[in-house]
Amino acid sequence: MLFRAEALVTAYLEHPNIVPVYEAGENYLVMRRIAGCSLEEELLAGRIDLAGAVEILIKVCDAVAFAHHRGIIHRDIKPENILVGDFGEVMLIDWGLALTCSPPADGVLRAPEIGSGVALCAGTPGYMAPEMALADRISIGPQTDVFLLGATLYRCLGSDIPFAGKDAWQALERSARNDWTPLSAAGLPRRLLDLQERAMAGDPAKRPTVAQFQDDLRAWLMQAQSEVEAQRAIDEARRHHAVAHANRLRPSAAYPDFAGCIAACDRALALNPGLDEAMELREHAMADFALAAVGAGELQLARLIKDSGRLPVMPRIEETEPNHDASTIRRIGTLMPPGSGQEGRIGMLLKDILARQRESDRLVGENADLRASYDAIGGERDALAERLERERVRSKRLLRLATVLGGLAIVLAMLVLIVALAA
Repeated sequence: MLFRAEALVTAYLEHPNIVPVYEAGENYLVMRRIAGCSLEEELLAGRIDLAGAVEILIKVCDAVAFAHHRGIIHRDIKPENILVGDFGEVMLIDWGLALTCSPPADGVLRAPEIGSGVALCAGTPGYMAPEMALADRISIGPQTDVFLLGATLYRCLGSDIPFAGKDAWQALERSARNDWTPLSAAGLPRRLLDLQERAMAGDPAKRPTVAQFQDDLRAWLMQAQSEVEAQRAIDEARRHHAVAHANRLRPSAAYPDFAGCIAACDRALALNPGLDEAMELREHAMADFALAAVGAGELQLARLIKDSGRLPVMPRIEETEPNHDASTIRRIGTLMPPGSGQEGRIGMLLKDILARQRESDRLVGENADLRASYDAIGGERDALAERLERERVRSKRLLRLATVLGGLAIVLAMLVLIVALAA
């Protein structure tokens, strides 16, 4: 009967995370074959980390929520009943203890009803909710499955089951008292510990819904993935900064790595806005970038970086003193950290170079005026040359015309002479 009951339930619950049963007899089930192992085996072998376990639980929540929507509760959710396939499949199996918690729309029962006389104190003692151990038919319902999800999360967070005991009876007694040992917070995410504690509350009314449980798992997983990606970005930023520092005496070679460092820090801060390490590294990279630009004489780039407002120790130019040889700026490799006493020295070097830049700008302006005068003279010269060319062309035309007229005059004179001789 147990096999037939499970077949009816799983046939009714057609879902990607519930393994289908194709046929059932008195002592057998024909199910879809999934190559893999249970979540418990994965945990024992150390083949899965916490983030991977949470991903699996999120998929299990989909199956549980679907079953609850169909009016069915599982009552035996635990790592041993979560099948993990070799290709990422996640299946919630073993629906033999399922109960109907609300009548189906078609009126056909696929699982016994809670008040039908079926044994209520059933399940796995190390995971059972208090209402299951006490056979409290009033309290058993969808929130019971939430407790079991919390107990499964407890196992994923720690190395033991919630209600460990020397035998099943001791585990059952601990379950009835909801006497689970709080997990040590050391090294474990506080958000998941809080979720596990709320899900395993003794009062079913104080437990979250399956959807809320799943949402909290998703939120933590997104945060954890962001933190991992942010740390990768920090590592990339440090590599760029190290290369830029090595090339500090050749600013043009260092620029791409300064930019890469700052971009990686920005990516880390986008993923984890409160990451102090990224903010500090970005500030120092920008300061080093600005100083390298000053060392290369590219003051517009240095001003652009300075005016961005993200630098920690760039000084105000008007508060510094001159009389530093600008060539000494070439010997400065990196900006010293705040409070190192180097801020004033850097400011004096900047001011000296800016003064020289202003003198250079003045000379460039004078040169521009001379070039404008030269261009004006050149324009007049070109106009005169054009006028001379026109006159030359005109002269050539007049010369040709005079030649033609001269020829005609000679011909006419010869005709007159011939006529005169003939007469």
